[in-house]
Amino acid sequence: MAAAFVSVAACLLVVAGVAKLIHPAPASDALGVLGLNAPSVLVRIGAAAEVLVALAAFSLSGPIPSVLVGASYLGFAGFVALLRRNPDASSCGCFGAGEEPPSLRHVIMNLLIGVGCLIAAVSSSPSTASLLREDWPQGLLFVALSVIGAWLVGLVLRTTRWSAR
Repeated sequence: MAAAFVSVAACLLVVAGVAKLIHPAPASDALGVLGLNAPSVLVRIGAAAEVLVALAAFSLSGPIPSVLVGASYLGFAGFVALLRRNPDASSCGCFGAGEEPPSLRHVIMNLLIGVGCLIAAVSSSPSTASLLREDWPQGLLFVALSVIGAWLVGLVLRTTRWSAR
């Protein structure tokens, strides 16, 4: 269960990181709303770090990758919480070019994912790569279900119909 939680969170990190690598301007703008000058190159460096953290979570067992993923999400929760206080913030920039208004739902989801990953860090869960090595058919099913889980969480984060500022 803990491995699935971290794997879903890591899938989301890859999607968000790649999106910001391609379209860094919304994240740069969101940082600018908070008074932080972040040119596109800095956003891209941060996005690359997101992807590297996710790849570490996929490939390395042990608590450190889970802690890094969890810390990332707790940082995102704080960032979105700060954005919610500013009326000029139209998007958090989390998924690149898509408009994601900074909502309470977004803060709560990031907190839940972050705390879940930190809890997973103490459970000695295997990495996705080790699951694939041990039993590749079951590992492939695990990967497929992780991707579907990440897609569903992404839908919750990106759906504006229920947004509550």
